[in-house]
Amino acid sequence: MGSRLLRSIGRGYSHSQRRFLYPCSAATHYSLLKFALSSSSSPASWEPKPLFTSPANIRFFTASPGSSKIVVVNSDSEFSNLLSKAQEDKGLAVAYFTAVWCGPCRTIAPLVDNLSTSYPNVTFMKLDIDQENLSNTLRNSGVSSVPTFHFYKNGAKVADLIGADPGHLKEIIGNLSD
Repeated sequence: MGSRLLRSIGRGYSHSQRRFLYPCSAATHYSLLKFALSSSSSPASWEPKPLFTSPANIRFFTASPGSSKIVVVNSDSEFSNLLSKAQEDKGLAVAYFTAVWCGPCRTIAPLVDNLSTSYPNVTFMKLDIDQENLSNTLRNSGVSSVPTFHFYKNGAKVADLIGADPGHLKEIIGNLSD
């Protein structure tokens, strides 16, 4: 219902005024919907007010800067090099396939950051599926949804996990990192 109401309110707006309606934060949508349902004044006179007054009130789904040991992979060659290095070190490598627009990816990101610092001998790689330079890696890995985790030991894939399952992720990393 809220979307239809917002679209009907936005129809009478010019393109420059409509930018306040699409795309914006959930807080602005909530404020606009609350205004439309409770106010007798016209929407054209209303200025959107964010629900959050300061950045301190907003919770972001990332760890603090500098605390993560995750390597962001930007190309197919980087991925191959990191996988080869992990194979030489005879260690575990975790490929974390994610996307900026993915809600479950943002939800599990703090846990992945924490695991990367808890297991310093494990190589954590973050691959954004929307990166054009990763097309060969994505095609070869067969990733069909995000978040997806691939676990490599001695250069070979030994396990995978599809979805944001914190308990299973901790269990797999704990078992394979020994």
